[in-house]
Amino acid sequence: MKKSRRNHAPSFKAKVALEAAREEGTITEISRKYGVHANQVRSWKEQLLDGAVELFASGNERQRDQEDVVKDLHAKIGLCAERHYPINVESGLMLSATGGGWAGRDRVAAALNICAIAVRAR
Repeated sequence: MKKSRRNHAPSFKAKVALEAAREEGTITEISRKYGVHANQVRSWKEQLLDGAVELFASGNERQRDQEDVVKDLHAKIGLCAERHYPINVESGLMLSATGGGWAGRDRVAAALNICAIAVRAR
């Protein structure tokens, strides 16, 4: 019979991770004490330590990181659009997928939205 999956409260995870980070015992001892797998204790400890950096990061650093992510997504959307919907840069028109010549700006916007959804899905 399969064991049901346990969901631990965030406060429990923090308590276990803090104890592991303080090295108040070995990972094995802590995992036995709280009844969780040692790999899970290691994972929570790592998440705690990685998250601590974010806690002390300034607002400017966070904003810069978000801007980098946005630029990366825009670049991926552009590549997707170029591959699937060739665009005439001068006129802003797109080669119609149906083979009927160039489509208008509304079709270009729709195509870019489709590419954005595809990039987010990956």
